Amino acid sequence: MDEIKNLWMDFSLQCDELGMHIESQQVERIRLFHSLLMEKNQALNLTRINNLDEAILKHYLDTVFLVLSLKKRKALASIRRILDLGSGGGVPGVVLSILLPEITELILVEARNKKLEFLKYACKELGLPLTAIHDHWSPSRSKQWAKKFSKLDLVTARAVSEPLNLLRTLTPVAGCWLLLPRGPSEGVELFDSADQLALGMGLKKGECDYYKLSFHGLEIQRQVWVWKRELHC
Repeated sequence: MDEIKNLWMDFSLQCDELGMHIESQQVERIRLFHSLLMEKNQALNLTRINNLDEAILKHYLDTVFLVLSLKKRKALASIRRILDLGSGGGVPGVVLSILLPEITELILVEARNKKLEFLKYACKELGLPLTAIHDHWSPSRSKQWAKKFSKLDLVTARAVSEPLNLLRTLTPVAGCWLLLPRGPSEGVELFDSADQLALGMGLKKGECDYYKLSFHGLEIQRQVWVWKRELHC
């Protein structure tokens, strides 16, 4: 138990070092989410990551960096409604909602019903403002949803499709910010192609944040592709 407690303490300290203070209540909620994730993982195959130190790095610190990408652009105050496409086990959507407590609507899109049931269960236990959707999201579905419910402050998707398809799918519902976490091997040419598509769909010129994170001897490299809509952000 002391080892587990120390890992979470180290997580909190590393967040401080990265420039994002996380309140103790938020750390406790992430701990609760992780315990729920592990409780249901064997039956539902929610994540391939079982070790806590690896989960802290690849799930929780990785999501912290998404928030830091928004923070450095002074975007946090404007974000109330978010959508995470292909939510799977709830990363990054559920974790973002814990890290951004002023969120009033959390939309998680997950095509597999068993995983969606887990997301509903976890968000109920955590008291998060969930609107869950069981759907194969598409550009036409996105346009219909935006027309009916209005665009959202932040949309994101992690490792569910290639970036050009994600842009076509998510841009219609992106009211302010669109963030795509990507792996380190996706190079400048692919980003430039994505950026040209984004510009043609009404977003401002994109930016790419590169980062390297380490935790207890483990290390990851990532990039976040960031776009902003021209209006009202």
